[in-house]
Amino acid sequence: MRSMTKIAAVVVLLCAVGAAQAEMQNPANASARAVMQSVSSVQAARLANKVAGMAVVTLPPEDKPKTHWPWWLRILAVIGVLVFIRLVAGSVRNKPMGPPPA
Repeated sequence: MRSMTKIAAVVVLLCAVGAAQAEMQNPANASARAVMQSVSSVQAARLANKVAGMAVVTLPPEDKPKTHWPWWLRILAVIGVLVFIRLVAGSVRNKPMGPPPA
């Protein structure tokens, strides 16, 4: 789950950079271009570190699910599988697959 959070943070940062570049290329948004040029690379790096730091926060580990089958249900399952295999093998054995012997 940690890697998915990191990937999501990188995707969000890439989308933000793409949107900012698209805004700067639009000649009607001179004010947006001025704002983007006024932000120094140090401030951008601090913002990126802050976003990446938020993505590193993890949840506490969850308990393992305790859904073990009881012993009697396991035995019934094994018996059921064996009966199923026997039925399938019996139905295949009683039906000839190829041409009759000459």
